[in-house]
Amino acid sequence: MKHTATLEAFRLRTGLRFAAVAAVAALALGGCAATGTTSDSQGTAENPVTITMWDWVDSSEAIKLFEASHPNIKVKLDLVSAGGPTYAKMFAAIKAGNAPDVGLIELNTLPQFIGTGGLLDLNKYGANDIKSDFLPWAWSQVSNAGGVYALPLSASPIGYHYNTALLAKYGVTKIPTTYAELATAAATYHKNNPEGYLIDVPPTANYLALLTWQAGGRWFKASGDEWQVGFTSAQSKEVADYLQGLVDAKLAFTEASYLAPWYQALSNGTLASFVGPQWADSLLSSQVTSQAGTFAISTAPQWTAGTQVDGQEGGGSLAVFKNTTHPEAAYTFVKWMLTDPQAQSLNFKSGYGWPTTTSGGTIPELDAKLPYFKDQNPKPIYSASNAATQQDWQWGPNYATVTTDLNGLLAKALSGQSTIWQALQQEQTTELARLKAAGINATTAP
Repeated sequence: MKHTATLEAFRLRTGLRFAAVAAVAALALGGCAATGTTSDSQGTAENPVTITMWDWVDSSEAIKLFEASHPNIKVKLDLVSAGGPTYAKMFAAIKAGNAPDVGLIELNTLPQFIGTGGLLDLNKYGANDIKSDFLPWAWSQVSNAGGVYALPLSASPIGYHYNTALLAKYGVTKIPTTYAELATAAATYHKNNPEGYLIDVPPTANYLALLTWQAGGRWFKASGDEWQVGFTSAQSKEVADYLQGLVDAKLAFTEASYLAPWYQALSNGTLASFVGPQWADSLLSSQVTSQAGTFAISTAPQWTAGTQVDGQEGGGSLAVFKNTTHPEAAYTFVKWMLTDPQAQSLNFKSGYGWPTTTSGGTIPELDAKLPYFKDQNPKPIYSASNAATQQDWQWGPNYATVTTDLNGLLAKALSGQSTIWQALQQEQTTELARLKAAGINATTAP
């Protein structure tokens, strides 16, 4: 699932306090109360209960299948706008005590929702019993201190997407397997094609986070009663210096990914390749039609030769809100949506993204050959990427705000007003001050 627009309406408020937990800190937002639950929330076939789900993916086909096999539970699907606008409504609904029963929340935003106290701890309904059904990295994104505050719905494994015709035409005879090889290939490519670029460096926090995740850096880590902030870690500097080198040598295309200029560059051959998530496959086939049959996918470059360490660029979860009056029914639905084989197939076809469950990796839809990629089946690449994703990455308690800040700082850096490393240093200072002003114990990561 693609990362969406940043959340503008939610801001850290007076009264926000840090509550220490063993793995991820939970923030208590004043005024966000939860209502109680009922003892008969599963309903009966004669008197079914109705739960409401806010979602921006049309999951109606899966819902029909669920209702057929669970006649005591009805699901009302409210299709909402993606990302920020809906998150703002969710935060407001949590505070007012009238949130939906179930909602789609992206993994990088989930800590903010946990911080409100407005999500139901699904472990009370048996969530930890199905922990082994999910990939370790995905489970770590939704659980902390023994609590489980959502079930991971979709992954965003990564690969190297490249235009085979352009690479061959301009002298890149070996597909880069490391970032060092990618830089060398970028120099060769640009020398042979001065108007074109092999690779991009977008002014996007999520892309920088992805490469840092791969490099072993961690922008956030909850430790004891504090958040450790690591925008200036050694790994962050390694990534920043690497990307800055490409920019300074004028070897990189520097427009934002997944916007019109970026698609145009891929379409007209100005940009020949990029490191990106599985969900980019469908975007290429719909937005870069002129290059159908020329693109291929390989394993993403690595920072260390001979190893595979990956991160994710996106991903979503289904959470149950604490004010639900039907917690068992809501959890039954969420569990079914993520673990039923037929549901997983329907989820993938409807656009949720790559499954996060171990069984989801076997659904037949993943075996399809992709016509846009000259009938390549990228399943082995994305399955390996999921397996190689490091599980100790944590998103911060206000990552949406960080994204807004850092996107702006990176845009200035790529325009020559500063550097990528300076952008990270500034974000480190800003984030530490912001968290401390909110009453959160925050320190620079060692």
